[in-house]
Amino acid sequence: MNSIDYQEDAPQIANEPIEVLEIAPEKPDGAWVYASWGAWQTPTQGQPLSEFLLVSLDSSMRHVETVYDVITLHADGGGPIRLYETLNLGRPWQPGSACEHLLVAPPYIIDEGLGEFEISGVAISLSWLIPITASEVEFAYHHGGFQLGEEIAQAEVNVFEAGRPAVR
Repeated sequence: MNSIDYQEDAPQIANEPIEVLEIAPEKPDGAWVYASWGAWQTPTQGQPLSEFLLVSLDSSMRHVETVYDVITLHADGGGPIRLYETLNLGRPWQPGSACEHLLVAPPYIIDEGLGEFEISGVAISLSWLIPITASEVEFAYHHGGFQLGEEIAQAEVNVFEAGRPAVR
């Protein structure tokens, strides 16, 4: 596991840096995980304290940048990021991908209940950043992000793949 210092201007709260951890897969065909650490320190206006993760089949600084972008938006974007919100990246999450947005969802790739944890008496919620297409954002706009998450889970698409098809 590596901690990657991407930006000198990344948010800092109470002199504690916010970092992105790059976690290598245990198996050669496994997925890379990019997880924030320190985002929980940002003000949440009544929302759970949050950390964010992005999962990919490849290692890339682009994923580190994406998680830092989300952390910055969460800290400085006019309010905390909430579950089932969609975020516009303004670029493909990976080269050649049609997914230029993210859905913020509970980490259903992990066993139920593991998206909530406690460190030193502080309850923290883990949010998964799922790359989604513009048509999926449109579906979420009309039917809600929760319903989009359900559609993605039921479609059983590999959301880690850059070229995955849209479910809606």
